[in-house]
Amino acid sequence: MLKIPLLFVFGSLVVFALTIKQDEPKSFRKILSTLSYSTSDGIPHQVLKIKTEKGINIEIYNTSSNFPSLTSKFEVIGEKDGYFVLGGSGTNLALFDIDHDLKQEILIPTFDKNLTAKLDIIKYDENSKRFIIFQDTVYTTY
Repeated sequence: MLKIPLLFVFGSLVVFALTIKQDEPKSFRKILSTLSYSTSDGIPHQVLKIKTEKGINIEIYNTSSNFPSLTSKFEVIGEKDGYFVLGGSGTNLALFDIDHDLKQEILIPTFDKNLTAKLDIIKYDENSKRFIIFQDTVYTTY
């Protein structure tokens, strides 16, 4: 009779230990790339490409004061950092005038879990004074 309660207590401890291990946060942030961007109205911003446990994020900070403030945050579809060649140089975050409106868009190359190349594009909208998704994802093939 004494063996059953001891077994039960031992079993409870094992389950409890497993529960604690699963609930431990595994969060991290790794900056993959940065670039400087000035909006059409002259406001300087810093763009960060960040790898987290959930994927890749883009964070855009207004750097017009001594205390940068987060103005926009985007989750991109790709899970792995991607690169492409622009102007003869390899890059994983770039500015380029995609739509020929004389204003640069932010290009974010990534790969999904199947290593399919993706290209997210973020644009500054002058009317709303906000950064917006210009193109959710461009699937590229070679």
